[in-house]
Amino acid sequence: MFYLLKITEFIFKNIPRRAGYFFSDIFSFFFLVFSGQRRRNLKINLEAVFGRGKVTYPMLLSVYKNYGRYYFDIFSGHIKFPESAENTADAVFKADFVPRIRDFLGRKKGFIIVSMHIGNWDAAGSYAAGCFPGMVNIVVEKLSPAMFRWFKQAREKIGMKIISHTDIKQMIKILNNNELLVLACDRDIEKTGFQMDVFGRKAYIPSGPAKLSLMTGAPVIVGSFPRSEKDIMKFIVKANPVILNTENMERTKENIEQLTKDIIMQMEELIKQDPLQWCMLQQFFVR
Repeated sequence: MFYLLKITEFIFKNIPRRAGYFFSDIFSFFFLVFSGQRRRNLKINLEAVFGRGKVTYPMLLSVYKNYGRYYFDIFSGHIKFPESAENTADAVFKADFVPRIRDFLGRKKGFIIVSMHIGNWDAAGSYAAGCFPGMVNIVVEKLSPAMFRWFKQAREKIGMKIISHTDIKQMIKILNNNELLVLACDRDIEKTGFQMDVFGRKAYIPSGPAKLSLMTGAPVIVGSFPRSEKDIMKFIVKANPVILNTENMERTKENIEQLTKDIIMQMEELIKQDPLQWCMLQQFFVR
């Protein structure tokens, strides 16, 4: 399996990016038609944002196309920064957010970036690594050994350090070493976290980001990295201006739940801005 992934990587690297998106869009159409349960999951997830009965087939296809482009991006390695970042958003993030994050890092606290599966989350990690070289650590979910090995190599090539979602000790060490930890908070694969309201419905939400923040004193920022609607070759860095847990709250059950709710509120705001780039094909809501 690993060598098949390497062959695919070699092929994709030799395809121009726009041509690659053209072919990935065609593949995405067939994937949508034959995906069955994943398509139903996506429809349910999007209906929480748009309303029941308001999600159309073209809307589903739009999400699948974005997912296909994500895979082409990661396999081809064509993404390069700062060229792939939208100029205005890039300037705002570097002027407003990077200094604030560096200030917290200067206090020896570490920092947590909560992301979602919006746009291209690997490109987001690569962009963050460009802003904070050698300091960005990405937590990845459970994969087969071959997939983990390939994704680890691919992500390390674009500046990220990779750790398993089960390695809690390493996450704590990273934050105590005054580095950045990137966690996705819209996918609780093992469903061992919270069941909390998202868009008015109970959803499976991981408890890890809040627990790690309160355990180490690391502040939390919630961000996303959607593709620009004006130019699909570029991405827009977005972050909620409110940084959470700056006061280093006590680690209690109540504070863990409250911090998680605060994270959810910021997630909702960002999802609503780019709902058709929210690539959530897994079961998200409690049924």
